[in-house]
Amino acid sequence: MSLLAQQLIAENKAQHARGEDASYLDLGTNAKLTELPDLSELEWLNLETLEQRIAEVPQKLRDANV
Repeated sequence: MSLLAQQLIAENKAQHARGEDASYLDLGTNAKLTELPDLSELEWLNLETLEQRIAEVPQKLRDANV
């Protein structure tokens, strides 16, 4: 996992600890992920967006190969 991804996850944990809204975590293209990190301990995250984006990936790959 990239250093940026680790920093973003740590900041999200800190936001949650401060009582701030931490339900969103952007690990987009800037985080340079090659695999999904284990986010299971971040129970407060809204994972619906992640699930939607994962579902979009196969379609984007098909579109890119046209």
